[in-house]
Amino acid sequence: MDNQSFDWLLHGCHVLSEVAVAYFPNYQYNCSAVKAFRRTIKEHAVLLSQLTEAGFTPHTTTLTPQQIAIIVRF
Repeated sequence: MDNQSFDWLLHGCHVLSEVAVAYFPNYQYNCSAVKAFRRTIKEHAVLLSQLTEAGFTPHTTTLTPQQIAIIVRF
C-alpha cells in the first residue's frame, strides 16, 4: 500500500481534479475521477448542502480551504 501523505490537501486552494484524483486514485483518467467525485458529492445531501453554502457549484473548478475542510470532515 502506498503511504503517500495528503497533508498538501489541508493547505490552500486546490484544483478540483487534484482533489478528485486523491480520493479516486484508481481511475485511469482525471476526468473520470472528477465525475466520480462530483457524483459522490451529489449522493450525499448533507455534504452537498454544506459545500453549496460554502460557494460550491456544479461548475466549481477550484476548491477553497473551507470547501476542502468540509470534504475532509465527511
